[in-house]
Amino acid sequence: MKKRLLCITTFLLGVSLSLATFALSTNDAKANGWVGEQPDGYLGVVSQNVKSDNQSQVQSLVNKVNQKRKQEYQAIAKNNGTSVSQVQSVAAKTLMGLARPGEYVKSASGTWVKK
Repeated sequence: MKKRLLCITTFLLGVSLSLATFALSTNDAKANGWVGEQPDGYLGVVSQNVKSDNQSQVQSLVNKVNQKRKQEYQAIAKNNGTSVSQVQSVAAKTLMGLARPGEYVKSASGTWVKK
């Protein structure tokens, strides 16, 4: 089990780095406090920080990133004989741990916390 989780974590780190299409935009959005990592393994909009004129652009970015993550989570689960929810849990811990100081993560209680 630990070996499987290690493989999943390693693969997820590679996936997060391979999202070059979104990397700059995602990093900018995180740096501006517009988006953050959530405990479900997906990116979320930190709505209190997004101005209304940026809302649709930020939401579009989040949707694209999350669609790609969902595909990857499903593939990882299938390849490792585990559940998607287990992959999401490992991914969430990894991605939240990788958040830089000043970026947002969502707590288990549902509030956004600046790291």
